[in-house]
Amino acid sequence: MDNLINVAREAHLLGGLRAINKSGSRVAVIVPNIISNKKHERFNISSYHDFIAKLRELKLELIGIDFYTSSQEILGIYPPEWYSFSRIMSTSEPLNDPVRAWNNISFYAYRQQNYCLADITGRISFELNACELRLRDLSESYYKELLGLCNQNTFEVGKRFKTLNSFNIYLAVHSFLVESCSLRDYLAEFMRLYVFHQKYGNEQVSTMGALRKKILKKEHEYDVLAKNLYEATDPDSEDGWLAKLGEYRDLVVHSVPLEQASTRSFLVQKLSHLGDDKCLPSIALPLPANPGNISAKRSKGIYFSSFDEWLAAVQKDAEESKLATDALEYCCLANANLTQLATDLVKYSPIKPKTPVFTEEDIIEMRTLE
Repeated sequence: MDNLINVAREAHLLGGLRAINKSGSRVAVIVPNIISNKKHERFNISSYHDFIAKLRELKLELIGIDFYTSSQEILGIYPPEWYSFSRIMSTSEPLNDPVRAWNNISFYAYRQQNYCLADITGRISFELNACELRLRDLSESYYKELLGLCNQNTFEVGKRFKTLNSFNIYLAVHSFLVESCSLRDYLAEFMRLYVFHQKYGNEQVSTMGALRKKILKKEHEYDVLAKNLYEATDPDSEDGWLAKLGEYRDLVVHSVPLEQASTRSFLVQKLSHLGDDKCLPSIALPLPANPGNISAKRSKGIYFSSFDEWLAAVQKDAEESKLATDALEYCCLANANLTQLATDLVKYSPIKPKTPVFTEEDIIEMRTLE
């Protein structure tokens, strides 16, 4: 227990890896590792602030960091404070943190009895936090899957597989996609109310699709924000990240579970290369590259006309999966893009974010604990 209480930071890395930095120590540990026949890989840092820089130097992709500050967090009574990579890199001070910023706007909107603003900003704050935690859930599922492979000495580079832990990875991806698209739509509703309200205040917009159709289509030639969002919501654009996110969400909500998107999905065991030519075990869940096409085909009825056609598609999927985007990597990028969009929209709020200050007037009752 003493060793656990000393944990200060635990970095979630791409592929299911972790780097642990203990309080008062200059040594970080990367787990798990069986490639070099070591239980852990270690590296030194010269100061507290060098942790992230060292991970980047080793070519390790950071998903986020758990910050442990109490024994209750170590014991699992309370969760550690989690920051995704996008929040860590964009936050130079608390007021720049979009999760806190939107929550603070909602707090002061309630105090000023501005219900409309309090309602929409409260929903945005909730979903920003939900996306953060769903991303952590996905990373946690990857870690447990990889840890199980390494502990049982069953890791084999290039092997496609599933275990009893794999379902949690698929479920975590589904959950992230659902929450992220709720955030997308809340941000669209905010934009109708407070960004484009002078010309489109009477329009009924509660989804990003409606925003594109009713506002962005008309404004993208004149407004920079509208132009960027019109491009992001274009399914035929290389920069259509919001369109792609919506296609993945619609696929798993309306058409088929990710595990059965085309044929049968499998995880892949692969290597993560450190900067000093060492290798670590990792895993990936290849995403289908064309979720919109899959949804369109499935909407017409049975996806395959025969079992032989399905078997041929299995082989094709196996080959295409080698170049496919990993689910954890994709969700991390999608979360970063949504976080940046939410950060950019804070300036349009009629109430600016500031840290709440409580005074004696705010105290309703004081009790002495016996």
